[in-house]
Amino acid sequence: MQFSKMWTTFFFSILVLIIISLAVFSFPYAPLEDLPEWIYQGYIFNKLVAGAPSLDFSLKTFPVPYALFQSIVSFCLIFVSPMITSRIVILLYAALALFAVYRVILRYRLDGLVAWPLLISIVILNSPFWNGYMGYQFGLIVILLYLGLPDDSQTDTRWVCLFPVLAFFAHGWAFVSILVLMGANALYQRRVAAGCVGIVPSMLLLVWYQTYSVNPGALNELYPVGQINIFAYKIYTLLKAAPFHNPIALSFNASEQYGTAYLTTGLLIDAIFMLALLLLVVSAIRKSDLGLILRRPQLLAGGLLVLIAAGLPRTGFGMANPGERVLYPAMVALTIAFFAEIKFPLMPKALLGGALLGGVALFTFGLIGASSHYRAAAAVLDTPAPAGKQTISSEALFGHRLVQFDEKMKLLERAWHDDLMPTEPLAFETALIAPRGGR
Repeated sequence: MQFSKMWTTFFFSILVLIIISLAVFSFPYAPLEDLPEWIYQGYIFNKLVAGAPSLDFSLKTFPVPYALFQSIVSFCLIFVSPMITSRIVILLYAALALFAVYRVILRYRLDGLVAWPLLISIVILNSPFWNGYMGYQFGLIVILLYLGLPDDSQTDTRWVCLFPVLAFFAHGWAFVSILVLMGANALYQRRVAAGCVGIVPSMLLLVWYQTYSVNPGALNELYPVGQINIFAYKIYTLLKAAPFHNPIALSFNASEQYGTAYLTTGLLIDAIFMLALLLLVVSAIRKSDLGLILRRPQLLAGGLLVLIAAGLPRTGFGMANPGERVLYPAMVALTIAFFAEIKFPLMPKALLGGALLGGVALFTFGLIGASSHYRAAAAVLDTPAPAGKQTISSEALFGHRLVQFDEKMKLLERAWHDDLMPTEPLAFETALIAPRGGR
């Protein structure tokens, strides 16, 4: 039995490392959608801290979310170039995410053949990861590490003090999610007073931030979500938790390049994944004591987070689809609530694992095509621009613009080699620096 657990952990860890390494090393830098912008801002932060003058940028003088990942990026940039930094931080993320998932599986005695495919899809290789939302992804790691603590520690004032602070500096919605998880734990264990005392430092950070923060800037969406029916959009958001993703690089779009069969196969994979998940939930309810499930605080927390995710608008708080950021912590909590300490029949486990492998294989096929197209475009002087905003179509579904900030990354690499201060404007104003004149 122990050997089987080790084999499962090894297999899925290697799978994750292979697909991430393929993405990272198929391009000159890790091409995750928004990642180059965060590398860019980390470099500017380093220059400002070192005393370099700038007419365009200034340091923020108050605590902000996103600072955790930004600090990791900034530290790496002290030693290596921006393109190498992009690879280092993604491989570091992969190692930490795998460790955090492993801790949760051990802590709640989850069936590895269920938990690994599910948590890889909703935590490690999820849609926000391919979108390059790395502050949020590190926030998910913070949440998993918190959930990996023993029950008593999850309401211990010292840990309750530490983890919301880490979540705050990772991402705002990770902060909200961990507060909901902690609140449910405190309520179930009747340690509300200790919980309230523990979150004081993080709440002070929140008040400080809200007092001085400004508009985070305009959205740059793949397609205009305001045109989509809200109910269809919420269903689409849920399907994005399944393993199929569509790589887009410059003028290359996998769904467009390979035709209807590519998207149809991806949708079939997602349907199988969701069907397997439904069968596992039904099996868990039948095999477990329903009263035991109801007594788990993760059920309450997951249910509340699902309601929050469903109630959030299509756009808000300076970002597209904020509800998606809450959905993934909700699914993690519900995974624990329903699947802890249960062994499942082979059929739904095989469906879930097979869907994950199919989604990874399909994405890999598209990624190879995207990489080939990128190299061919780079070989000519007149490089086509990255795909801009698109109309709503099947080719845009599940899409991730892998080299959205390609030109900016190349300019940054040259600036690093020449020790210059870049002047290109910020795409997002939510991290440690602001345009000159901002607060």
